Amino acid sequence: MEDKSNRCTIVPIVNANSIIADYLRLMWANKTPEEAYDILSKPDVTVTNQSDKDGQLPKIQKLAEQVRKVMQDRAQAEITILPGTDAKKAQAEGDVEVTALDYDV
Repeated sequence: MEDKSNRCTIVPIVNANSIIADYLRLMWANKTPEEAYDILSKPDVTVTNQSDKDGQLPKIQKLAEQVRKVMQDRAQAEITILPGTDAKKAQAEGDVEVTALDYDV
């Protein structure tokens, strides 16, 4: 049965097997981008081409920043103005950003 929570597919090659794929999934599934960066930036993580590692590691940090910004923007966009709330006052005070007002609510 396929696990719907997986956001990637790990295909073992050569002499690897599904146990290694399962281990990789467990190892990385709950890591934050900061934790991933800390692990992958260590000198014992060797790569074929050091310039690839040097070029890709900063992208983890940038991705983390972009995700945080999207989530913050989304959370702010989901603010609901309840009936009876003075939406114009809330917007003027900077509490919310109102793009449309429905006075018939």
